[in-house]
Amino acid sequence: MAVNTDKFKKLARRWVGSIGSGGVADAAVTTIPLASATNLPTDTAVVAVIDRVDANGTATSTTEESVIGVVSGSNLVTCTRGVEGTAQAHSAGAVVEILFTAKGINDLIDGLLVQHNQLGLHTNITACNITASGIVMTNTVAEKTSASGVTVDGLLIKDGGPSAWDGWQLANETWTYASATTITVPAGATSKYVKGDKIKLTQTTVKYFSVVGVASTVLTVTGGTDYTVANAAITSNYYSHAESPIGFPTWFNFSPTITWTAGTDPSGTPTLHQKFMIKGSSCTVNIFNYGYTAGATVTKASISLPANSLGLYTAYGQILIADTPNPSVANVSTTVGEIYCTSVSANRLVYLVTYPF
Repeated sequence: MAVNTDKFKKLARRWVGSIGSGGVADAAVTTIPLASATNLPTDTAVVAVIDRVDANGTATSTTEESVIGVVSGSNLVTCTRGVEGTAQAHSAGAVVEILFTAKGINDLIDGLLVQHNQLGLHTNITACNITASGIVMTNTVAEKTSASGVTVDGLLIKDGGPSAWDGWQLANETWTYASATTITVPAGATSKYVKGDKIKLTQTTVKYFSVVGVASTVLTVTGGTDYTVANAAITSNYYSHAESPIGFPTWFNFSPTITWTAGTDPSGTPTLHQKFMIKGSSCTVNIFNYGYTAGATVTKASISLPANSLGLYTAYGQILIADTPNPSVANVSTTVGEIYCTSVSANRLVYLVTYPF
């Protein structure tokens, strides 16, 4: 909206007009009538020169006056009078011109110098908001108020690093249920997520998962028996490459399938301690089950894994009766952990392994 304080004022090419009927009564009136305002700019103020010459082109220096006003209909309104020359009355028909004037050029320069130097470079920029459609490139972003830090998209950076960052990164994309262990994500997931990442999402309550597989549009996840993906909307979805983002559980409980090779399988209702944790691309399984009704001639136990192994690796395992040692060897293969032992009437199982997945 044009106002009479505009620093940047447009011109009108070869524009010459005249004062309208009634003239300009005195040096104080702020509305000046024009015979016509055709082709005058309306989106900025204008500098109009009145009575520089008469109708015959003869200079009339004693009656010359420049005004700054805004075009409204066929009038200049909210005029600032006598910005050059002398404010005075003008007769109807007096010549009005739009010219390059010292006032127009000086206002333009004053406007530019507010935040530019004489080389045309920006000095300090003072603005409430700066919106950029492309990339903003700089070597330094400094806090304005000492010890306050700088907030970038909600993240406070202070004294060289994130301040009170909880380790979670907002995914900024839509996730949807695919199955109890898979989530559909936008294409290109392999360039954003990796196995071992941690995710946090809300389905009525907050849930946590480790990522155990990444495809272009699917994340395969596990939360053990503590968390499963429900067939419901997913909100507040975050991910983390950090090892210990705030709130993420160190261990997940799980219920492996244990298959016995025995004359009689151990049975009953044992006390179960069955946990796993994932850090990076390694999975650690820790199982200590005791109080089975003892089986007979047990020689092997196979244990399903929370995440498939990359191959065959050594593990620690024992199948025993009470605390009586029993010679055993253990490993982890692609899909199961295995404990081999001499034949025993077993009521206890111990298994510990860390393997890459």
